[in-house]
Amino acid sequence: MIRVTFHAQLSTAAKDSPAGIMDPVRMSHVLYNTWLDRRTIAWHVSDKTPTPRQKSHSTAYPATLVLDYAAASALPNGPTARLSIDVDLADAQDPVEKAKRLLDLPIVIAPRYRRPGNDRSFGGASFHTIKGASVIGPMPAQWPVDRTITAYSQYLGSYGQGGVGLSGWQLNGGSWIVLPISDSQSWITLTKEEMNPSADRARLDIKIDQRIIGVHPNGMQEFWPWEHRYCSHDPIMDLPDFAQLRPRVVRFAATASGFLLEAGDGGQTWRFEMGDHLPRPRWGGTGTPRDLYDGENVAATFILTHGCYLDV
Repeated sequence: MIRVTFHAQLSTAAKDSPAGIMDPVRMSHVLYNTWLDRRTIAWHVSDKTPTPRQKSHSTAYPATLVLDYAAASALPNGPTARLSIDVDLADAQDPVEKAKRLLDLPIVIAPRYRRPGNDRSFGGASFHTIKGASVIGPMPAQWPVDRTITAYSQYLGSYGQGGVGLSGWQLNGGSWIVLPISDSQSWITLTKEEMNPSADRARLDIKIDQRIIGVHPNGMQEFWPWEHRYCSHDPIMDLPDFAQLRPRVVRFAATASGFLLEAGDGGQTWRFEMGDHLPRPRWGGTGTPRDLYDGENVAATFILTHGCYLDV
């Protein structure tokens, strides 16, 4: 395990008096807003320190956010924020890049390889055309925002003799948005963030759980999933009940190579993602991760449907 620490100078509290700055309620407020605004802050890596290894298959990555007001000379410029997270590493992973991915900080995304459009092998993506009266049409770009997620399934779509594993999200208990890609569970990463202030409100503890939705048993050593239901294997059933949680969608963005759907409040957030910056399981047919084909556009494939029983 490596503890990666970032620091940044904040200007949000620069006008506060020393007494106001150290007020626990004010400090808690600044910590909370700093975490929510972290993607817009200029962070710098200040330390990388080895830490004791966690138990096998642990998916919870502890992070902490603190404010440093110690240096009186720093008060006119605001406090220094220090954001730390413990990450484990596999192969030749860069600990800073993995820390940024877990913390959802801006990173430089290198485009992944795309398969030639005329090479429709099983190692590539497979998008489906959904048929029937259930289809409403293409999803408007920001349609999900401010609606609540009331259900999620990675088992949608049938060709008549079996399923194809499309992913869909029901919003406000009504229509569904559907990503019509086969075996979607092995393309989509789900991240859960939980924030808890320390007793003295001087520190924000964040627990980050980032996993692939589902994976073939052959990939379990590299990717611990949210859900796993295979014969002769112990089931994993960690996906939340969105009908009970009903988190509100606060962010949605889609590009040619992926998407982001984030829902929740400041205390607990759920983020679905697919993209070139996220690792993908090795596919059993080729022994390598699957890739999109030239010309495929994830953003253009999202559709709205009346229900979740879909023919392809």
